[in-house]
Amino acid sequence: MRTLSHPFICKLFEVFESENSLYLILELADGGDLFTRLAERSSLTEEMISLVLSNILITIQYLHSQGIIHRDLKPQNILIKSLREDFDIRIIDFGLSMKKPENPGNLVICGTPGFIAPEVFSNNSYSFDGKSDVFSIGVMFFIMLTGESPFEGKNRGERLEKNRKCEIDFEKTRTCSKKARILLRKMLDFDPKQRLSAKECLESDFFLIENKENIEEKYLEEGVFKNMKKFIEFSINFLYFSRF
Repeated sequence: MRTLSHPFICKLFEVFESENSLYLILELADGGDLFTRLAERSSLTEEMISLVLSNILITIQYLHSQGIIHRDLKPQNILIKSLREDFDIRIIDFGLSMKKPENPGNLVICGTPGFIAPEVFSNNSYSFDGKSDVFSIGVMFFIMLTGESPFEGKNRGERLEKNRKCEIDFEKTRTCSKKARILLRKMLDFDPKQRLSAKECLESDFFLIENKENIEEKYLEEGVFKNMKKFIEFSINFLYFSRF
């Protein structure tokens, strides 16, 4: 982390090691995690989502340019710098991140179920092009638009199987704008070769605000907030303690 320098990556100041523990002195980010903050809002628009999403993608594009993939992107690993700002993010938890080796071999399956790219399940030597990170961001994008995970299931096994097969009901996004739906599908493409890179995502029309007034009026349905709050409650019990 010390080699990284980006305004949206949580800064590491010092590292102290004792006989039994390792202490990291990190930049303070006390604004809560991303989804908790969004769920606390009285309303949410696609423009707001585009601001958050672009900040995440800009940061991940920087990481990939440094030859690093995060490998565990999820809402709990995206904090807000302070209570005064909703979109000033800080990406944390680089415990599973990896720099591209000179001779990539088989990689250990890692990440948080529900946010893992399909190729990570089926091919341990998945590419270092960062497309797996884009998939994880796509899952967060889906949840921001609908308030629901794209991989719902009665139990962990069912959710994992849907995640592995990339079984997604895009009909849940039918009330979203066409630009949002097009970008979402390209981020969640099962085939990493067809999936967009972080750089390509940022070139999407979704981030082109041609008519700001119309975009601001594209409010998400009230049910999105109810669903998101349910997802947050579920994630406290599942996502925090479920990682490969």
